Amino acid sequence: MLREQISAALKTSIKEKNACATATLRLINAAIKDRDIAARETALELVESSWGTWPSPLAAAACEWIESWPAAGDESPPREDP
Repeated sequence: MLREQISAALKTSIKEKNACATATLRLINAAIKDRDIAARETALELVESSWGTWPSPLAAAACEWIESWPAAGDESPPREDP
């Protein structure tokens, strides 16, 4: 996966003390993480807006499920559906 390649390249650049490559790869990692967070927030907003303001066990379960997705760089799968 591309994230793994970037992570490996970052570790290598740090070991080789290549400041330019390290800074560039850190910026790339930060951009990827920002996109992941934005995508998760957008999905959560869509779920919340589609159910309106009334409380619903299904809406709460959907929100919990979306929030359980792994963070950027975490390769573990999300928890199973109830």
